[in-house]
Amino acid sequence: MIEQEPTELMILLRIVEVLERRMLRRDRDPVESATASQVANVVNNILTSPQSVVFEAMGEKRVIMGDNYMTGQAGAVGPFSSARDMSFSQIWNQVGPNIDLASLARELGQMRTEMRRTAKGDTEQDLALAEIARAEMSANSNDGPAALEHLRRAGTWALDVAKSIGAEVAIAAIKSVTGL
Repeated sequence: MIEQEPTELMILLRIVEVLERRMLRRDRDPVESATASQVANVVNNILTSPQSVVFEAMGEKRVIMGDNYMTGQAGAVGPFSSARDMSFSQIWNQVGPNIDLASLARELGQMRTEMRRTAKGDTEQDLALAEIARAEMSANSNDGPAALEHLRRAGTWALDVAKSIGAEVAIAAIKSVTGL
């Protein structure tokens, strides 16, 4: 039989076996049991984690257990995270040089007109229209970060309207803050 090099998962399973034997001993040390119990809980949490499991070492695949995030600017990332009152200055620093605020303001005015014309009267559309108006005011005041914040709040209908009228600067700005 060919001997295989132990993988990380095989090692982890062996650790679980050893811990299980120690926990089943009658003469176990209470301190050792508590530690073994804590380790067993950690292992159980890792094994039942809904996250993908991928290991990579020196160009070879390996297992990474638990959450793994790669992001640019983010206010909150991961399960149960939340963020409020975020600043869009960093996003503006990244995309601002590519956005002409005067052109953005002009396109947002066109979008606002088109949104009023095509709105079906539901509350979400009213809110999106208000955010586009705020974004237009911010762009006219040369406040790029505020304009981006309002564009993020405007939602996907605003992006659809921007596409329908060919508002390329607005499309790029909305995509930059929504990740679409």
